Amino acid sequence: VGGLWSGGYAPGARVGETQVARELGVRQEPFREELRDVGGLGIIDITSLEGARVRPASKRELLESYEARAELESLGARRAQGRMSDDAYECLGDLLARMKEAATLGDMHAEARLDGAFHGRIMELSGSKTLRRVWEFLEPVSRTYITLATAVVTPQLIEDLHRPILESLRHEDSKLADDAILKEMAKRKHNL
Repeated sequence: VGGLWSGGYAPGARVGETQVARELGVRQEPFREELRDVGGLGIIDITSLEGARVRPASKRELLESYEARAELESLGARRAQGRMSDDAYECLGDLLARMKEAATLGDMHAEARLDGAFHGRIMELSGSKTLRRVWEFLEPVSRTYITLATAVVTPQLIEDLHRPILESLRHEDSKLADDAILKEMAKRKHNL
């Protein structure tokens, strides 16, 4: 839902159906249904008196989300090993380059979206629809709050955190994949 995923609405901000539907260029009724779905993800709270508001996440909730996401991404990377084509490596390398560029420009919204795309592509390559579905449930929550809470990310940090993941897939090294993903999540958690 547009700005909710990109960090355009801060925790506690009211999400006016009419205004946001107009911003997105959609009719209000389908937007209302989408808003209920987002409510089910825990991104927003909807009450009859106050309408929809972006729900602030507690530090504990974010830490739990990071831990679960790291385990899912480690499993996804292990499953993706052996399924990697040259096109898959090229796609992941391109996403890494674009993340570094976004960090260079100080565009943390783009960096967070590209981080999600990088890990999402690995989850697709895992070949597990169930794993992908569970990851998709957690990813928007952590990405939205990463965007709001993470300190400025440098291009070198992007390289340091993501290059080992890419290399672990290239060399089919499960231990390297696990270590790299856990290192990335630990760094993100440290910035909370």
